[in-house]
Amino acid sequence: MELRYVLGGMQKHSFYLAKYFSKNKIHVDLVHYNDSKYNINVLEFFTEEERKYIHPIVLKFPISAKFPGHYVYKSYKYSCLAFDAIKDQLNTYDFIYTKGFTGWKLISEKHKGHITCCKIGIKFHGYEMFQIAP
Repeated sequence: MELRYVLGGMQKHSFYLAKYFSKNKIHVDLVHYNDSKYNINVLEFFTEEERKYIHPIVLKFPISAKFPGHYVYKSYKYSCLAFDAIKDQLNTYDFIYTKGFTGWKLISEKHKGHITCCKIGIKFHGYEMFQIAP
């Protein structure tokens, strides 16, 4: 049985990125929300050595009323929380890898010239966001 904090391909990929970066002594600020029974701050699925290199930053995913576009709205609000969580450390990063809409605010601020930071990579989603709704 494989243990993860949140099930899904993107989360599994993030887990393994953090795991193997830390195995190679690369420091990782892991910005994440937690929708599981596990406490990501404890990093119980990582070894003691890996935990030395991973700094979890756990955020709450915003809640809103349901309306057309509520997921996009909440995703933007989450991107603002993620940006606020890392904005003071931006000059310490070599690369920022973001998934889904999480980097929306960061990329917007960089594009507007309000901030300077390293290169940003983005993995939007798998194919589920492009499937026709039933």
